[in-house]
Amino acid sequence: MLRAAGDLQDYLRNIQWANLLFDDDIQLAGVLELEGLAVMVITQPFIVGRNPTDAEVAEWFTAQGFVKSGHLKWRHPLSKCEIADAHSGNFIVDEELVMMPIDLQILHPGIDVLGDEPAAGGDGCSVSLPAPPGADGRL
Repeated sequence: MLRAAGDLQDYLRNIQWANLLFDDDIQLAGVLELEGLAVMVITQPFIVGRNPTDAEVAEWFTAQGFVKSGHLKWRHPLSKCEIADAHSGNFIVDEELVMMPIDLQILHPGIDVLGDEPAAGGDGCSVSLPAPPGADGRL
């Protein structure tokens, strides 16, 4: 008999939100049993690059209107999008200097993702979230 560690529904919802927010392509490949636990096997596109600096991560978030809301946490005040585990090891900067999140925890995807209207005067954060700082899409 398999035991579940953690909340499967939350895990799958995080994958779905990451795909929506970051234009990622995380897919469920299967489920394995490992030491009596159900282990999810996922795939995600491989990105050649480097991890950004902490300063680059902060710049990426602030350029999109996010404010730091705690240790490794960022919140968008208009859309209410909230991201956790935002350390440099969870991002890749590719050869064209575009930064891509690869393993963030999405505590709230933003009201626009959940089907509600963004706050008055706000444009939300969901679709625009992957855009790195700078008009040319580069760090």
